[in-house]
Amino acid sequence: MAVPGHDARDYEFAVRFNLHIKQVVAAAETPSSASADASSTGSSESGSSESSSSNQALPYCEPGVAVASSSSSSGLDINGLPTAEAKNKVCAPMHITAASMLGCKHY
Repeated sequence: MAVPGHDARDYEFAVRFNLHIKQVVAAAETPSSASADASSTGSSESGSSESSSSNQALPYCEPGVAVASSSSSSGLDINGLPTAEAKNKVCAPMHITAASMLGCKHY
């Protein structure tokens, strides 16, 4: 899956090979503080892990809220959205594109 901050096997691989780990999902109890902490971490050295709260260990493999999850190039911003809603927002453009490529009609 290539999400070392949120998948146990990917996390172990990243730690073993000293790869950068970025947290993009935080516990739902602290979305505002998680977002603020994640955006203030800036760049970190390769192989280190960014955790949005000091008591939240990685890998964080539970549903939560998106943090550090926006892109100025695509305009997509899912920060603060619950996991399920964030997944739907990210996948929606792909469903529309795939449907149009297959000639599906939306009624």
